[in-house]
Amino acid sequence: MLFDTLDIPESLLAAQDEGKLVVFAGAGVSMGTPSNLPDFAALAELIAQRPLTDLEKSRLDHFLGELKAEGRDVHSLAVEALNRPSSRHTRLHEEIVRLFERPEHVRIVTTNFDPHFTTVVRSVHPALPIYSAPALPRGGDFHGLVYLHGAASGPARDLVLTDEDFGRAYLTEGWARAFLEQLFSHYYVLFVGYTLTDPPAHYMARGLPTEPQPRRFAIIHEEPARWRRLGVGVIPFTVGAGNDFSSLTAGITRWAQVTRGSNFWIEDQIIQLLARPDPMALTPEEANLLEWSLAHDRSLPYFVRNARGLPWVEWLESRRLLVPYFDHRAAFDHWRQRQIAAWIADQLLEGPHERSFELIRRLGGRFSRELQRQLVMQLGDVTLPVEWTFLLVREVESSDQDAHYVLGKRLHVFVEHNLPAFWALFRHCTAPRFMVDAHGFGERGSPAHLRVALAGDASVLWSVWNEAVVTRFAEIARPMLGLLLVQLESAAELARSINGEADFIRQVTAGRTRLARMDPDHHHESEPNVLIDMLAQVVAHLAKSPGGLAEAEIQGWLHAPGSILRRLGLHALAESTETEGAKKIAWLTECVARFAPDSLEHRLAVTLLASLTTPARAETAVETAVVPAAPQGLPPLADLLAMDSARLTRVLRVNRIEPVDALARLRELDERTRQNPALSEHVLWASLLARVSWRRLPPLQRDALITILQRPFALAAHVRDVLRCLFSQDPLEKDAREAEPPASAAQKAQLFAMSCRIWEAIRDQEMPLTPAADQTDWISLALNDGVGTYHLVRFWMQYVSLQPPDHANPTLPTEVAPILADICTRETEVARRARAVLVQDIRFVMARDPAWTTANMVVLFDFDRIGDEAWVAWRPFLDHGGLSRPLALAMLPHYRAAQPRMLRAEEEVIGHYLGHVATIMVHVRPAETAAWLQALLPALSERERLRWARLAARDSEGMPDQAQRELWDAWLGAYWRDRRAGRLGGVTLSLTSAEAAIMAGWLCALPEVFAEALELVMHSPAPNFEHEIFPWRELRKSSLPVRAPVGVVALIEFLLRNMEVGRVSHESVSEIADALPRLAILRAPLLRVAEVMHGHSWVPARDFRAKIEREFPLSQ
Repeated sequence: MLFDTLDIPESLLAAQDEGKLVVFAGAGVSMGTPSNLPDFAALAELIAQRPLTDLEKSRLDHFLGELKAEGRDVHSLAVEALNRPSSRHTRLHEEIVRLFERPEHVRIVTTNFDPHFTTVVRSVHPALPIYSAPALPRGGDFHGLVYLHGAASGPARDLVLTDEDFGRAYLTEGWARAFLEQLFSHYYVLFVGYTLTDPPAHYMARGLPTEPQPRRFAIIHEEPARWRRLGVGVIPFTVGAGNDFSSLTAGITRWAQVTRGSNFWIEDQIIQLLARPDPMALTPEEANLLEWSLAHDRSLPYFVRNARGLPWVEWLESRRLLVPYFDHRAAFDHWRQRQIAAWIADQLLEGPHERSFELIRRLGGRFSRELQRQLVMQLGDVTLPVEWTFLLVREVESSDQDAHYVLGKRLHVFVEHNLPAFWALFRHCTAPRFMVDAHGFGERGSPAHLRVALAGDASVLWSVWNEAVVTRFAEIARPMLGLLLVQLESAAELARSINGEADFIRQVTAGRTRLARMDPDHHHESEPNVLIDMLAQVVAHLAKSPGGLAEAEIQGWLHAPGSILRRLGLHALAESTETEGAKKIAWLTECVARFAPDSLEHRLAVTLLASLTTPARAETAVETAVVPAAPQGLPPLADLLAMDSARLTRVLRVNRIEPVDALARLRELDERTRQNPALSEHVLWASLLARVSWRRLPPLQRDALITILQRPFALAAHVRDVLRCLFSQDPLEKDAREAEPPASAAQKAQLFAMSCRIWEAIRDQEMPLTPAADQTDWISLALNDGVGTYHLVRFWMQYVSLQPPDHANPTLPTEVAPILADICTRETEVARRARAVLVQDIRFVMARDPAWTTANMVVLFDFDRIGDEAWVAWRPFLDHGGLSRPLALAMLPHYRAAQPRMLRAEEEVIGHYLGHVATIMVHVRPAETAAWLQALLPALSERERLRWARLAARDSEGMPDQAQRELWDAWLGAYWRDRRAGRLGGVTLSLTSAEAAIMAGWLCALPEVFAEALELVMHSPAPNFEHEIFPWRELRKSSLPVRAPVGVVALIEFLLRNMEVGRVSHESVSEIADALPRLAILRAPLLRVAEVMHGHSWVPARDFRAKIEREFPLSQ
């Protein structure tokens, strides 16, 4: 790319963007005004204090070595010669530093000894590392300023001047050679200010490896052939009269200005160029600037917002930049390409259309998927020529819901304004085709297969149909009938070719009892069954319209071989207003006799026939024809006892029984059973108990129910039904929505007594032991196991909660404690499930009786004592339980001991465990937290460490200032300092960029320690917010903008420079700025924030900058 007279290769520009560029600065950088320092040869003459011969100039390092051998202190003399008070850094020093956008991207290596780069770097990046030989960093992983051959500001003896010095640096000790070898293999290199006659360039050139694709370039004005032989690409510049190097400075200045200059300046430059009437008249440098703007995230929006009209698209064509956008195989994965595609679509559709069509023809007539999608998205414009629709619709992907939505809008427009175009587009969208279904009919793991679908999206078609097509039935119903029948037959033909007729019928009629039964909320997918719904409406309209359907047409459908057409004929017959009732009955009777008895059309014919002969039972005609009718009203008890199980179930299902009525039958059954004990096993007991709930009975009826259920035979034969009847609806829980009052004290006692008897009856019931305790959802198991342990334990917890607590001596009620102890110790499957339910409430039980809980329940979590059986407690507790400080302290040893097993468990368990650990560390802060962290975090994967950090940050929200300080001093501050240093205690544990992003968000929850934490965050690895959302709103709502305004602005600037555009809430940043005090110290950083936000293409950025300039003073 051309910058003034310098043509910088694209590979160097890409390396600059990626932070992979290293600039080597030679003597030529410091020779101009106002630096005025000598090059290597002139420095040798100053040391020798005489002019040098040509031979001496050709061997400067040897010459200086000879001077040193003669006793001359060449190193000190060199320092004296370079320490000129009048020497200042040049513009070139500044512009080289400006080439680097971020401090961590700055990589400048100089063989000069003067301090001018140090002066510039310290003014721009105060914290940037500066290295001086021989103490060099690793060449493959460094950033900063490197004095490769020493610095005049350091010990004079470290300057590399003589042949002995160079031999030590590049051969015997080799620190310069090792540094360069790593550097050249990792980075792109640009040499500035060098000639190959200088010893520094000569020695460095020896270490240049050969590469097929050059990654090293030199800006030179002489000896291009020698540089090329060394594998160095040449970027020439011209030296003016009087040894004028100003063109070099001008080129690098322009390079830095364009690539790293103000976003506002860049936009202004682009706007000026785009205002030119003829794009083809741009100069090469101007064209290069626009091309560069298209290739960079920060400048692209300036182009697409301001470039208007087809001439600019044609200019892109002339630069061969349009080719990918007209390649149907091209896939774009960068937002920049999608933005350009959207812009191209805008210009093409704005026209002139003939010119757009000609450009499309020149480029092959096909579109990339992204450009095609962008074009389709604008087809809703009624002013667009019809040709655009049919040019684009052929390539719409079935999965592109947005494109199908726009096509639906286009159909809407056509049906009202252009019927020929409507028919063409509707025919295309309803055309059947094959689609690959990877999972059969939604069953995961089933083999992929072909199915029949429509070209268009059926949901969109159905919406357009109901909104626009139905209203035009008077003129389009008849041709629509023919089109739909053709499309349906085509779909059937496709289906028959792969799956057969039966499969197609199942696909398009699934869930339909009859053809016209349509669920108004049914979600059509891209399936042919939408054609059935459309046909049903068209046929209904024609059947009700005079002369709409001929009887012969209906008869033809009724005698067709296909099930769908027969059902269409039945639907037409049912809707027909011109066919007489007697004829309908005759036709339907003939259909019932002719259709296969198990077919859907037979069922429909029966339904229609029944509706004509028994109107009062029309909705249940099918049930009447197929299933023997159930009696209306509940039969006497004797009749119920005489029924078999199936009939009894049907009778109870048909007849809605209120709990009071079921109780009345239960009382009769109880009386009969006491007279005839054999009835205790009758299924009617379970059926009636299932329809009675203690909670739903009036108070007087509850005692009667208890009396019945206390019978020994009830608890012996039907204990599970009794349990559900009494406890499944939380009998002690208050509910203001229910008319019945809560249980009285006497009723509570009755229920508790029953619960004890039920527990005794079920606790030792034989059940297979549940294997894999660590993988079992114990609560779901207890809820659905048919025993009822869940409801029983929940009742006991409600019972305890209703007892007034004794705060002075917290203990469980004496009647409850033995039952819960039995649950904790009994070794049966029923007891295991009850334990799982009980540990959900361990925090509540701990509050009511700490000593009992510690002795009886906490031990259930001890893997060392009971092995994997501890999972019965851990799984439900991690899934559903809660923590309190006393509980956390009591269980702390078990949390520590459980860690190895937890980290081998499934992901969900690990997540819940880490959530508990984070809560304990943040709110309880036990003394051993630091040691626990050192044992836990290195054992976690990065994903799990991220999860722990998010959970800990969440738990920190809303803490009082004092608690924040205690947390920071207890362990969090030391943890952050360790992680920034790449360790945790004595273990190496590098802080990842994703963790750094979470820590940056964590700041918002810690206003009390914000200043200390901010310093650590800003000197940690650059955060990566790809999978994190920074809490901008929380920062805006917090007290931080007022309490720490300087830190908040520094944090915002830091975040904006490390965050992708889509992750920034620019509006929140603006609102945070509104909350800041109007201090002069905030003006400069806020203006930099405005600059970055403009680079993010935030449209109000100019107004934001103006507001900062207006409201924040220049000085206080």
